[in-house]
Amino acid sequence: MTNDKMTGVILGSIVTAVVIAGNVRRADPHGVSTYPDVVSVAIAPLVVYVVGRRRRLGGESSEAVQAFGARVGAIAGAVFRCRSWSLHGVLANVVAVAALGV
Repeated sequence: MTNDKMTGVILGSIVTAVVIAGNVRRADPHGVSTYPDVVSVAIAPLVVYVVGRRRRLGGESSEAVQAFGARVGAIAGAVFRCRSWSLHGVLANVVAVAALGV
């Protein structure tokens, strides 16, 4: 279970980094998007699928793999929401200050 928690934290951090990179790449001074591109939406389900599939081929039961997906998805989602809200708040303030020319 600890490994599942760490996987969720790492996955949430990766999604957060991808979203930040997507917003920086877009360079839109008037808005910060939670999901700026398709990659940021697709990365979490893809990683959970690949890791779950490897576990299933490794001999784990279907129920264990489903429980893994639910745990990792919930933890990754919580990490992403917490980090993205705080970072988007900072980015929004930076964009507002830059727009005001202060």
